[in-house]
Amino acid sequence: MDYYRVLLNGFLEAQICAVTSVNEGFDILKEGFEQFSLIVVDYDTQNSQKMIKAILDLSAPIPSLITVSNDSFYEAKKTFKLLPILDYYTHYGNGDAFFDKIERLLKIRANRQKERVYCKVGIELFAQSKEVFFDVYLKISDQKYVKVLNRYDEVDHSDLERLYSKNIKHLYVRERDFSFIIKKLIQSFNSSEQPVTSFDLVDQKELNSLFSIHLQEMVSETVQKIGLNQEAVEMSSIAINSTMRLLEDSKDLKDIFMGSVKGDNYISEHSFLISFLTGAMLKESPYFSHENALSLTVAAFFHDVMIEGDRLAKIQNREEYSFQTLGIQEQEKLLKHPHQAVNLFSEIQGIPKQTIPIVENHHENYEGTGFPKGLDFKRISPLCALFNVAHELSLCIYDSGCEDLNLKAILDDMQNRYPLGNYAEAVKWARAATFKESQDDQKKVA
Repeated sequence: MDYYRVLLNGFLEAQICAVTSVNEGFDILKEGFEQFSLIVVDYDTQNSQKMIKAILDLSAPIPSLITVSNDSFYEAKKTFKLLPILDYYTHYGNGDAFFDKIERLLKIRANRQKERVYCKVGIELFAQSKEVFFDVYLKISDQKYVKVLNRYDEVDHSDLERLYSKNIKHLYVRERDFSFIIKKLIQSFNSSEQPVTSFDLVDQKELNSLFSIHLQEMVSETVQKIGLNQEAVEMSSIAINSTMRLLEDSKDLKDIFMGSVKGDNYISEHSFLISFLTGAMLKESPYFSHENALSLTVAAFFHDVMIEGDRLAKIQNREEYSFQTLGIQEQEKLLKHPHQAVNLFSEIQGIPKQTIPIVENHHENYEGTGFPKGLDFKRISPLCALFNVAHELSLCIYDSGCEDLNLKAILDDMQNRYPLGNYAEAVKWARAATFKESQDDQKKVA
């Protein structure tokens, strides 16, 4: 504790609040976490995992540096999802490296505070909805907003009535989500107007039968923000059309798919976004072909069809805290779902051959600690590595937003963690697929 206090005092002109127990930390977070720009957590302290989980569950998670012993370093990195707001530092390591990590995390915090703009929405708008498609906040003060509804939550109208009875007539959404509300209002004024998305080559009627219009708009907005080039989007659209024809030709396959993508949920948005990410990355790779594009798109649509619920779908490996808190039966379901999907595909005609290994290996990882086979970077195929990087990128975008800084931090982190093999190549294709990075950044990766 004294070691890190000395380091922080030497680097920061700021007040430092030190706590000696996790319970004390919880109390401080409850009192007002917005006052903190950075949190340093010792992973080796008892109950520290609960503390880190609490930080990540905040309505506005605070960038955190997790300090850890050499013996626990690998375990710590595997316990939590890899997000731009988390970094790791081994005890008594290189001081310059410590300062670099602190500087990066503080920069993320500063940019998020600067960019976080909330827009006021009349509470009656939510009273007309069955569920919400974005995070919704209650304004406590000009500096403090508390999340009251998560994206895809069902609306509890009795809660809205209680707020209204307390003279709370407005709730707030992020600026980036306010545009969706405006689009909905415009469409309600002119019901004959067709929704505008960037997926012009997709059969809109068929697409609407699979994914809601609102979800399509959200993914379209993400595709535009992260800068996927139009040629890649068109190529992905063609592959999506082919996938929809495959669904129409197989009632069993379509029934399975519709059971997985139940309206607007994480699995639906995640699957739809991956189909565009993989298509754009494939276009930048030496493996581009329409057959491979179709294989990746079918895998995007179906890789999680044997999972029930968004909570399980968000877990990527056995070391994550969220996996360890599951019951034994839920853990077994998650670990078995890649093989179950493969067994399902073997009974259905028309599934592209390359889809099978992509789906089977989508929980493998660079280090070889994934499941079901434990394949490391030396034993993973290029298409599987491409899909797994796109899969991780989609999850990170979902969790942290697709602002420029977040996207660059995610790709930088991937580049550092995946220095060799097909994973390293896949990260290069992911960088090349977006125009958000400067030419200087692209040259550094080359």
